Amino acid sequence: TVAVRRGTWIDVLLVAAGLWCITSGWPAVAVPLAALGLVLPVVRWFGERRGSVRSVGHLVPAALMDGHAAVLATATLTGVSDPADVIETADDMVLEVAAVLAGRPPRGAAQRRFVEARTQVMNSTAAELRERHQAWTEAIAEVDSIAAGIALPSVVPETRDGILVRVLVVALFPFFAVWDLVRLTGRGARGLYDGVALRLRTTARLITVAVRGAGSLALRVIEQWRDLRARIVIAAREARHRFLSIRVRVRIRLRHARRRFRLTR
Repeated sequence: TVAVRRGTWIDVLLVAAGLWCITSGWPAVAVPLAALGLVLPVVRWFGERRGSVRSVGHLVPAALMDGHAAVLATATLTGVSDPADVIETADDMVLEVAAVLAGRPPRGAAQRRFVEARTQVMNSTAAELRERHQAWTEAIAEVDSIAAGIALPSVVPETRDGILVRVLVVALFPFFAVWDLVRLTGRGARGLYDGVALRLRTTARLITVAVRGAGSLALRVIEQWRDLRARIVIAAREARHRFLSIRVRVRIRLRHARRRFRLTR
């Protein structure tokens, strides 16, 4: 099935470090760490809420969409177990990349490795599913062609080569364990570096988008306020003119009324 390191352990580590800093009395350090640990889960959540993969296909690199199409084409072949799970996981990766990039090309080594890892997983998964389908087809054909089963020995005799292999495995086990530990530490350090760099770049991009949005909103508010103020000034002038006109008319009528009163007397 499709599998990729999503870096969830980095989010957990950053949030845990933030909580530890809070308990240690370092809130100034705790808030940025917790924010870095929450930025990608929030971005993934918004990316999954955007809709289907078709609606966000233009927001991801073409190579990733090609790999996704290959996974969809091979997931329904015979011999593939849990095709729905494979397709759902592939869709999640596309939505995750779309939420991080939002139509922009990858910037920085962390984002490039982020996209390349998922593209490679898509391609390798499609190849694995094709091999599994081919093996399944060949196995079915072979089983159908066999007329009678071949009896296998119930007990495999122990050979000197087998004993030598066991001795070498026991003797070299510490070296294998140390080598695996070194490789795991190196991968973990690189993953941590890439994860923190990706979260920093994503946070900076979100802040930039928020600042631009706030600036655009402020400009629109200023323009609307200027337009409203101009309308208010015009309306006030018109009201004043009408008031002066009414006052002049009232005074004229009062004068006419006084004259008529004098003439009648």
